[in-house]
Amino acid sequence: MTVYRRRRGNLPLAVTLLMVGLFVVAASLGHVGGGWRLPTWSTGAVDAAAAMRPSRPASLSIPSLGVHTGVNPVGLDADGAIAAPPLERAYEAGWYADSPSPGQEGAAIIVGHVDDASGPAVFHDLGSLMPGDRVEVTREDGRVAVFEVTDVRQYDKEYLPPEEVFTAAGRPELRLITCGGQWVGGDVGYTDNIVVFAVLVDSR
Repeated sequence: MTVYRRRRGNLPLAVTLLMVGLFVVAASLGHVGGGWRLPTWSTGAVDAAAAMRPSRPASLSIPSLGVHTGVNPVGLDADGAIAAPPLERAYEAGWYADSPSPGQEGAAIIVGHVDDASGPAVFHDLGSLMPGDRVEVTREDGRVAVFEVTDVRQYDKEYLPPEEVFTAAGRPELRLITCGGQWVGGDVGYTDNIVVFAVLVDSR
């Protein structure tokens, strides 16, 4: 899943890196036409003052999908793209370690495969999430960051609104990203990406 990014002015370094070429799995993240839309935040969202201290994610649960999986850090590959989890561990998710840890102020980015050669993978049903669904991330410090889904969007691979996808509205947020759209194979793989937007609503 490759996410191509285009440079737009003087964006923060983390966003600029994400615009150079993100996940090498099977597809690409792109631009939504008709202007950018920021998420409609839950009225119960936690503000920046209640953000959690940094701590790496250890596991992720999506109760409505029956997903419970480990989360391992991923970095950039040789092409400057964010490396996805190895295909032999397609049942696991990957946290981009240069993004905030889940619960910190900013947008934490977690990626996962939609499938592999043997069938569905960890984020196979990600596109069926609905606003109000919960995502729980257990961190290495033992605390749990609880997020509420605010939006699920599908982007064509060719373009990307980086400020929409990779920046936060001054509070702790989460992005879950996987492949989507039509499988075309070759260097393209899937035509689209699915991006889940979520905001922190609780911690324990």
